[in-house]
Amino acid sequence: GDVYKRQHYDFSLRSIVPVLTIVRANIVPNKRLDDKILTRAIMKANVPKLVGGDVNIFMNLVRDIFGEAVEEEAYSENREVEEMVIEQLSRSKLDEGNAWKAKVMQLRNLIQVHHGIMVVGPAGSGKSTMIQLLNESPSASTQYKPYRINPKAMSPEDFYGARSTTTKDKEWVDGVFTKIWEKCNKKSPKQNSWIVLDGPLDSSWVDNLNSVLDDSKVLTLANGQRIPMTDNVKLFFELEQLNHAQPSTISRCGIIFLSIADLGWQTLLRSYLKSRCDQRVTCNPNELGIVMDLSKAYLDEINSLEEFDRIYMASVQTNQLMRIASFITILNALLQQYTTLEKVGYEQLLVYSIMWGLGGILEPAGKDKLQKILLDKMGSSRELLPHKIENDKDSVLDYYMAREGNVVVWKPFNESRVTVPEQVNYSELFIPTLDSTRIGYVIDQVLNVRNVAEMSQKSVLVVGGTGTAKTSAFILYANTRKEKLSKFFTFSALTTSSILHSGIELELVRKRARNFEPEGDKTMIMFFDDMSMPMPNEWGCQPTLELIRQLLEQSGMYFLTPEQRGDFMSIARLQYVGAMADPASGWRDIPSRLKRLFFSLSITSPGQRGLDAIFGTIIRSQFTEKYFDTPLNTLAAGLVEATTTLRDRTIKALPPSPSRFHYRFTLREVARVFQGILEAISYPDARTIQEAKPGMDSTQYLILLWKHECMRSFHDKLVSYQDRETFVSLLDELVLEKYHDFFPDESVLHEEKLFCNFLRPSERNDEGELMDDGPKIYEMVDSVEELHSICMELSLIHISEPTRQAEISYAVFCLKKKKKKK
Repeated sequence: GDVYKRQHYDFSLRSIVPVLTIVRANIVPNKRLDDKILTRAIMKANVPKLVGGDVNIFMNLVRDIFGEAVEEEAYSENREVEEMVIEQLSRSKLDEGNAWKAKVMQLRNLIQVHHGIMVVGPAGSGKSTMIQLLNESPSASTQYKPYRINPKAMSPEDFYGARSTTTKDKEWVDGVFTKIWEKCNKKSPKQNSWIVLDGPLDSSWVDNLNSVLDDSKVLTLANGQRIPMTDNVKLFFELEQLNHAQPSTISRCGIIFLSIADLGWQTLLRSYLKSRCDQRVTCNPNELGIVMDLSKAYLDEINSLEEFDRIYMASVQTNQLMRIASFITILNALLQQYTTLEKVGYEQLLVYSIMWGLGGILEPAGKDKLQKILLDKMGSSRELLPHKIENDKDSVLDYYMAREGNVVVWKPFNESRVTVPEQVNYSELFIPTLDSTRIGYVIDQVLNVRNVAEMSQKSVLVVGGTGTAKTSAFILYANTRKEKLSKFFTFSALTTSSILHSGIELELVRKRARNFEPEGDKTMIMFFDDMSMPMPNEWGCQPTLELIRQLLEQSGMYFLTPEQRGDFMSIARLQYVGAMADPASGWRDIPSRLKRLFFSLSITSPGQRGLDAIFGTIIRSQFTEKYFDTPLNTLAAGLVEATTTLRDRTIKALPPSPSRFHYRFTLREVARVFQGILEAISYPDARTIQEAKPGMDSTQYLILLWKHECMRSFHDKLVSYQDRETFVSLLDELVLEKYHDFFPDESVLHEEKLFCNFLRPSERNDEGELMDDGPKIYEMVDSVEELHSICMELSLIHISEPTRQAEISYAVFCLKKKKKKK
């Protein structure tokens, strides 16, 4: 039936070997084999890899064969083992979820039978925690030394080893895994070593381990060296899926599969609340019960939806455990501000944390939908919400949680006011908006929390389309945090893991033998821009992102120099913020196992309010009574709304398609429009727009300048005559709608005027040498003929320059020489 159709299911002859091993360990000498022992062995060897409902199907199949011998106790563990697992869960401040506890016991059984174990499951399902839990077991009679390596965070040569290309004899240089393998297999039998290969599995590296996983247990390297595996070493594979695994590899390993349901979001949340109690945090003694009851009321219906991402329009794909981790991250930061809270206070913090944890990754319509559901569920605490939220005018995310005593107070985000200098450098100007202020708040909550919960995320990922000011939002945040350093890494399709490894090393200094930190005493925030850009390899893996995951999970990376390979570089005082394009818009996504380590939030293109905060501030600072009259200043301030309207109508009329995929009209196009307007008034003498052109007043001049900049920013991006005509009609319609009263003669309004900054002549001496370049004033061209004449003159001057003459002479010489050879 369906039980045999899973990719990681293997019921070949190899699967019988662990059954016989378990039987041999449990059979009593000189006694007949009991059916219960056999069925227990069959189930111990096979149940761990079964998924969900397949367990019941498999048990029914075994029951059909062995009859009543198969009962619940057929797979029960002895009480001693169960108590050991419960004790270790308690020591690790983890909740005793029955399904997940059973998986821990199953893994313990597999370790006793197999020397190669695969732990498979979705991101956040507790794979690493499960291995760590058994590794730290206090009842173990031998010492366990864990080694965790991500094979895809480095090249195959760095992983296994390769012959040196820098020495004459091309001597063999061991890789990271080879060094650790040799070290582990030379240790005393009393010290057990667990090597965890934590990364995507594919044939480029795992096929070389087939000889280790079978009965020979020998690692064979490309140089002919053979290193046997001793009994005190176990090899683990920690994976999300087995899409690229060979059947021969799967059949050699013991496999345990974890599902989201095995852990469950309630177990995760309860573990966090228990850890708060164990830390002796001053809080309401009934906090655990209050928060759990409220969470069930709010989250049972919402977070358990399998199609949450589609129903609520998520920008990135997540699972319910990843969403709960984000919820815990914000809740943990908020709860640390209060000592005692009543149920009403907990409910407000809970709703706010859900809106950020689950709603932070949603599109605006999804946020509104989620907020309505949450507000409808609120009890008496709804009366404490700001009136604008109650009237659906504001979002919950437009506010932050403040503390007055032990009372929760809602306060709106205030956009910081910026003074724009008269001589503005447009490219270096950053204006805070509501989105950038909120992003800064979230970064603060995640990076600067005092007591970091084990289940919470410690880094931030900003997701949004192109031109939504993701990078600018981080720059604004970094500029206000002088107590921290910042380093930018901009990724491209050619960014490899070795390039990133070298770049990070350059920012660190050695403090002790293998401990590194940023120079000085400050914490450094590393900003990874365009995180999803690195090109996947043939197996669909992005090694650059696997190195980032290793950095976040293990707080370090392995040395890659030949002298220190196999040694781990521990890194302190580093924090991470990332940005990437919106996968929902067709851009490449990042692996779920990396995504779960980030608190993700989406940012959309600014609306009218955001654009006015940015460009309205700039325009109002430049168009002042000092230089221009009141009508012109009023007109200039209204250009922001006109540009926003034009952009919105263009997006609706000319959406992107496969043949015109670049039709994305974002904040960048709007910025170019106002960049041109500011350039026209940036030169000191150019602030006399009032003296525009004969027969034209300053308001008409500014409108025609704005129209020209819209043509250059939007029109020049279009690829077909039909699309260009569509845009021109949209622009003309808007100009007539808003500025008809400024032009008594409509024909002037429909004329396309050109602007450039090279009309003023330069000064040259009698020999034609440049003495003084003409002023670069961005101004209107009287006619196309005038522009053509000036361009021809500049072209001739450019060709006649001495350096250009030398280049031309050399080109002619080469052509003549080529003809002679023929």
